[in-house]
Amino acid sequence: MKKPTPSGGRKPTPAPYDSPMPRRSRSTWPPFRPFAAIVAAALAVGACGALAPTASPVASSAPTSAAVTPVPAPTPSPSPAPTLSPEELEALIAEIEASVAPVRQLQSTAEVPDRIVDEAGLRQDLERFIGESATPEQYGAQARLGERLGFFPAGTDLAAVQLELLGDQVLGYYDDKTKEMAVVQRGGAFGPMERVTLAHEFTHALQDQQFGLDTLEREDLSNGDRSLARTGLVEGDASLLTQQWVLGNLTFEEVLELTKAALDPEQMAVLARVPRFISRQLEFPYADGLQFAARLFEQGGWAAVDAAYKDPPDSTEQIIHPEKYLVREAPVAVPAPVAPADLGAGWTEGWSDTLGELGTSVWLEPTAGARAAADAAAGWGGDRVVMLEGPDGAWLIAWQTAWDTPDDAEAFADAAEAQAATLSTPSAVSHAPGSSDVQVRTASAVELLQAAPSR
Repeated sequence: MKKPTPSGGRKPTPAPYDSPMPRRSRSTWPPFRPFAAIVAAALAVGACGALAPTASPVASSAPTSAAVTPVPAPTPSPSPAPTLSPEELEALIAEIEASVAPVRQLQSTAEVPDRIVDEAGLRQDLERFIGESATPEQYGAQARLGERLGFFPAGTDLAAVQLELLGDQVLGYYDDKTKEMAVVQRGGAFGPMERVTLAHEFTHALQDQQFGLDTLEREDLSNGDRSLARTGLVEGDASLLTQQWVLGNLTFEEVLELTKAALDPEQMAVLARVPRFISRQLEFPYADGLQFAARLFEQGGWAAVDAAYKDPPDSTEQIIHPEKYLVREAPVAVPAPVAPADLGAGWTEGWSDTLGELGTSVWLEPTAGARAAADAAAGWGGDRVVMLEGPDGAWLIAWQTAWDTPDDAEAFADAAEAQAATLSTPSAVSHAPGSSDVQVRTASAVELLQAAPSR
């Protein structure tokens, strides 16, 4: 470990969001408060001295959520964490880093420079990062796709949404290019939350040293669903480590303090203000990723988690349903359903991507509800969404989906018709009886729906 340096280094470099959120350039995105790991750890510690959980908890209303057993009310609040001198802080960081490697069963092969960032420094980093992670044209195209499909309200500024959300939730980040780790310190103290964050982020450094985080193809703009799935492996692994590390390194009172901080109403309100698609994507690598990593761990310990880096998941479906990863149920390659040439001169492709099971489920939620939407998306086999833009503001979105069985396709088609009917522009759902394919289309004018080929 090298001595922590003040704020002002390179930008944090997270991994891509799934479409239509702007893509990130590299490494893991800055972790927000890892609710799943913190709450699970709190319950586990509670079980040691009081009450056992009925199931492994996860954050928010993810389709894979299980019931959470309440934790007993805390005793009087712990005193504030002391402010440490630079020398004391350096020693504490070294102690935490040394305690992570044996829990994760990975050895550090190089020193990891540490940087302590205050809130002002964090905001400066985020503003610079958000400005560099996508061009204004890319932000605009993804926002239009999200608005037209009903993911975002009209006029959504994706850069501003990210700044508000990440500025409030980020506690630390690791850069796999500079090999530098940063921890956000608020209020001058270094308490349980900062210690947990440091353990989580140092796990990313160990992952990078052993497996090479830059080899996971999380920068592929043509398949955001796969990028998000592989981020789920990385963050799920680190969240599982966090859970285990907490049990051996924090007191029961400190875990209760963590839980209280993770469930702070102001923090939850920030998540509630952003579109569901964005908040669900942000929590996915931690909540669903934790369950994915835990399933691998159950199968073969840390060696099974390590092996996944050589054969990483290819879809959010495999993260949501670890059994599909274990049998290597690969996503179907779906070709683009339309091309600019289909509509004539003046048409261009504004954006294309794969929404995956996660995006499909979130799209269905407003009319189907979370559980029914998850059920309707569970037979997902593959998809491709393309947005074409033409003269005089005309546009067409065609979303081709493939399903595991004709029954799965029919279930999605029924739910999709209800959701498509809520869009403010002409829309259509095409599904032939007995087919495993469904196409959803929406456009600026009904004649564009009729002109678009249904492949």
